Order: sequence, then structure tokens, then C-alpha cells
Amino acid sequence: MTVLNKTLLGSGDSVETASRYQVDIKPLSSRCLMRICLYSPYLPKHTGGGERYLFDVARCLRSRHRVQVAFTGTDWQENEIRQRYQQFLGYSLEGIEVISTPLFSRASWWRKLWWTKQFDLLYYLTDGSLFWSLAGRNILHIQLPLKLDKSGWIDRFKLSRWHVKTTNSEFTKEVVTASWPVEINYVHPPAIELPASLPGNKQQIILHVGRFFRQLHTKRQDVLVEMFSRLKQQHSRLTQGWKLVLIGPVENRDYARQVAQLARGLPVEVHHDVTRAQLEQWYRRASLYWHATGYQVDERSHPQLVEHFGITTLEAMAYGCVPVVINKGGQREIMAGRLSQLLWTDPAQAIELTAQLIREPKLKQEMTNLARRRASQYSLKSFASTLELMVSRPDD
Repeated sequence: MTVLNKTLLGSGDSVETASRYQVDIKPLSSRCLMRICLYSPYLPKHTGGGERYLFDVARCLRSRHRVQVAFTGTDWQENEIRQRYQQFLGYSLEGIEVISTPLFSRASWWRKLWWTKQFDLLYYLTDGSLFWSLAGRNILHIQLPLKLDKSGWIDRFKLSRWHVKTTNSEFTKEVVTASWPVEINYVHPPAIELPASLPGNKQQIILHVGRFFRQLHTKRQDVLVEMFSRLKQQHSRLTQGWKLVLIGPVENRDYARQVAQLARGLPVEVHHDVTRAQLEQWYRRASLYWHATGYQVDERSHPQLVEHFGITTLEAMAYGCVPVVINKGGQREIMAGRLSQLLWTDPAQAIELTAQLIREPKLKQEMTNLARRRASQYSLKSFASTLELMVSRPDD
């Protein structure tokens, strides 16, 4: 087993001083239609699908608006955050400002409230919490399928200030519509970019991309290593020369060490620090893609523990990787039509599906074509079109 063990983790938030949060009332330049702030409580500690989504929103809006991405915490400087996310995203953040905010700090409630008033539009990627905003227009993006009770009058009043409410998937929409309850105006899934041409030099690689952590929707890299070990044992001749590659930053060192221990002696590579360009090369090289988030989870009782959408599955499909993924959560939406035949509920199913694809190149090519066609439906152009409706359309 090969392990490249460098993480992209930062330190935790600390208490902000109120002086950093003076409301900026500078007039907008003539080219700007609105002053827009995007905020996620996960910034700047995390580099996952939610962070990619938020910066893709900023990327789509920056040509016509003044766009600012806000973060809480004093342990990070704006240029550090910019460099961190440019490396993660693989594109320039030129035209996107990075600013600090009193939100989710120990600043007084009125200072937080007054801080929101300076924006024409506040775009909040929530962790399930709500706050009052005095921005001219407020968009709430819900990416976690949390079964929360938001029926109390305080939460109902807070929700009334969020003019547009969106989710990242039909799966998340179904959960929050029933449990909060709340009306969802748009399902706005993440965007992916198709490579200009289909990679031609596919190798004997099964790929997985995801952070290493135990909490919430853990990516279950431990299950993938055990599956791969069983695949090699049961189909040793068929899988000769095949390897499993796991890519993702470390958020729980003990769990990463556990996965590394399980992979010892197997043809498994683990890479904890890759640039976007390097990740795309792995997508180009890999033939198959595995995903196990939500294994042994009752998704009706604990929907937050399964995949909310599955952006890395979709990215892999765009590069011609055939997905063999668990039949849970948002993965089902991605695996439409004949691709649903590649969904599994038990590792034994995943192993046999994988062996069949290796054994039958014609079937694998058919599934590759279907995967790329499906991925093309989640283009940045489609993403931007829905976003434009959310931002500029009168309230429903």
C-alpha cells in the first residue's frame, strides 16, 4: 500500500473582535448590479462538495455582480483562504472577494443583524441553523437532509425572511419538506464540467474520492478496502493488475490510520493531498468508481448519514468511469435508467457487478457512454441558468 499523508486541514474558529465587522457602505461600481454575499459555516475548514457548490455560485455571478464570500474565524487570512480554495477548485477566484463576518461568532446579535443589511443578496449554505437577515433578498440553500423540527414560531419567522429556499437534490428536498416542514422553490444540484474529449488510456484502477472522517455521512473507505480485498480473493486471475486508489483529505487521523492498516499488503494507494489537476488525471486514468457512503444505515431514520447528492460520482462519470455505487440517498438520482443496474445494497453485489464489468468490456463501454451522457445533464450552463432564476426572478 502507498500512502501520501499530507492534509489540507486548518485550525478551528476563534472569537472575533467586533471592530472587524464594520458595515461597508462603499457604492457599487457601475458594472455591478448587486452586492452579493455567500456564506457557509463550513468555510474555511472544509474542502468538499458544499464548498465547491458555493464557489461555483460565486463564479457564475462574479461577472455581473460584486461577489463576496464570507468566513468566520481569526486563524485564517483572506489570502490563505483564496490560495487554499484555488488549489482545491482548480480555477482562479479573480473577481471574488473574501471577507470576514461576525456570523457564528460571539459578536452581539444586533451587530450580526446589522452586518447583513449591507447586502442586496445574502446566499446562505446552511448547516441546519437559521438566523435573521436584513439583506434585500435572501436565498437559503439546504444541502443536508436533516430531520429537524422547524415548526416553532421563532424558526417560522426566521424562515419567512429567506425568500428562496433550495436543496441540492430531490432526496434532500423530500426529507426537509416533510420534517421541517418547508416549501422548496428549487432543486439546485452541483455542477460538473465535462472534459473536452473522452480519455483513451483507461487503466486497471478502481477509484474513490472523498474526505476521511467518521462523523455524519462518512465515506466508508474502510468498507471499500474490505470489498477490494474480497474482490481480489474471489477473482484473483480476473483482477490481476488491478488496484484501488483512495483520494481525499484527512479530517480524522485515527480513521485514516485505520483505513491504511486495512489496506496493508494490498494493491491500494491512498493520496491525501492532490491538486485539482492531479485529481482530474486520476479521473482520466480510472476505469471504475466505487462509493459506499451510508452502508448499514437506515436512511429513513438517519437520512443525514447517507450521500446527500454524490458530486464525485458524477465527476467520475464525466471522465468515463463506470460507477458501482451504493443504492442510498442522492446516488439513486444520479444513477438513472440503465445505470440503476449498477447500484448495490450489499458488498457481495458490488463485487460481482465489478467482476462482470471487468469480464465484459463491451458492457463496460456501454455503461461508460451512459455515464457520460448522464453527467452532461449537470453542466455548468444548466447550473447557471437555474441560479439566474433564483437570483433575479420575483419571489414566488
